Amino acid sequence: MNFAFYNSEIGLLKIGYEDKKLKYLKIVSKIDKSNQKSDFSDIVFLEIKEYLNKKRKVFSFDIYPNTTYFQKLVLDQLLKTNYGKTTTYKKIAKAINRPKAYRAVGNAVSKNPIWIVIACHRCIRSDGKLGDYAGGIQLKKKLLDLEKST
Repeated sequence: MNFAFYNSEIGLLKIGYEDKKLKYLKIVSKIDKSNQKSDFSDIVFLEIKEYLNKKRKVFSFDIYPNTTYFQKLVLDQLLKTNYGKTTTYKKIAKAINRPKAYRAVGNAVSKNPIWIVIACHRCIRSDGKLGDYAGGIQLKKKLLDLEKST
């Protein structure tokens, strides 16, 4: 996998990609591998930047997260949650025909390797509370507020 690093308004983004498919996205504190920017990683960064600036709602590049079968079921369902909308761990569990597996769904969502693009910030608890987020609860709130204001 190749890694490219870009400074953004939410921090230093580490973009992992292979064969023109996004596989990994994370906020990091430093560049920890060689910076292998490409036309593809530039497109990914540009679209994420457009999203963060309220100019994009849908991403155009291919994704290929490295996940288990169960995580793929969960993330595929999460991809169906439109911009500006939210879903719950419980609703996703029901949608994948595992109605009692909402905790396992939460665990799968927390392991999402390409958050923002597979918008796990749109998944909240059934009681309306935000729940956890890999990028921190403040970033989750910021992304939800960004989508609501568009």
